[in-house]
Amino acid sequence: MAISDTQKVDYLWKKIGYGVAKTDTDANKKAYEEAIASTLLLRGDKLWTQSGLVPGAIPNTSSSITRVYKDGTGSWASTVKATVDSTATLNRTWKTNLTDWIPVEFGPTFQVQVYIDTDASTTPQSTGTKIFAAGSGNNDEWYFDYQAGILNFIGANLPSGLTAGKSVYVAGARYIGAFGVSGSVSSQTADLGNLNITENTISSINPDGNINLTPDGIGTINLNANVTVSGNVTADIVTANSLVTSTIVGGNLTVTSINTADKVIDSFTVSKYRTAKYVIKATSDNGHQAMEVLLIHNNSNSFITIYGAISTIDDDIITLTSNVASGNVKLYATGTGANTVVNLVGTYVTD
Repeated sequence: MAISDTQKVDYLWKKIGYGVAKTDTDANKKAYEEAIASTLLLRGDKLWTQSGLVPGAIPNTSSSITRVYKDGTGSWASTVKATVDSTATLNRTWKTNLTDWIPVEFGPTFQVQVYIDTDASTTPQSTGTKIFAAGSGNNDEWYFDYQAGILNFIGANLPSGLTAGKSVYVAGARYIGAFGVSGSVSSQTADLGNLNITENTISSINPDGNINLTPDGIGTINLNANVTVSGNVTADIVTANSLVTSTIVGGNLTVTSINTADKVIDSFTVSKYRTAKYVIKATSDNGHQAMEVLLIHNNSNSFITIYGAISTIDDDIITLTSNVASGNVKLYATGTGANTVVNLVGTYVTD
């Protein structure tokens, strides 16, 4: 015995409307009484990664995101001549053989336009007969499956004009942008805003664009591995917030120029680390200086010692001080000459 339409509708109501599995009839268990979750599958490989770039109205020309189909010659594709589905009742279903048509949820102008014209027509929008989804009043309505690209005459009758030697034509637009990740994320490429992520490389899309990591409030950026820098990395304050030695290759961790006394060149919370070791290089118009510094604190005060320093001049390029303020250990530098810049690498140790 065939499954009743009532049972089919109950299944769809529970599955789509409530996201639950059907375990009994509607009479015995209402949708809100079903307790087993059964959400619709969202395939990663079909996710429209760049759907946010689809315009609110169908464009006049194609782009890397949308491909437009209409009559004429230009930066678009021709109106699609559909082929009849030979596995269905004659002329009942027509296939565009193209998927991912943009539906009306992106805007009403994305509603596909359907025409009937001769098999050899190249201009069905002007020489053919346009048929509407609501039909002509003769129960000849049609439904278009935007994902599959299939048109089905869902009404009881077929359009009277769909006779021998005639075909169905479809005009509209398809999404041709990037699709989401599949099971193998490492083999995928995705664009997020002005960032491109390809395997394990992040790069900016806009020319000469910066990549900024900006935690909110007192949040920190934690690097739990050796850091290799192949170019200059500029920051107002340079802090390594994990127990790791930074490796600098062909570049610098750079603090902005010191143009005031007691410029903070590093800071960390007293509860996070007990001691720190720095390798510091300072440069000014007067010359260059390198030094090693040890720092320790007792929660209230901090203490530093410079146990190795060398300079290209007979004087210091910078002088250093440290204190504890508002729960943070701070290391300060004061330049002795103009255009002083400090580069440092820090190693931090907890209790």
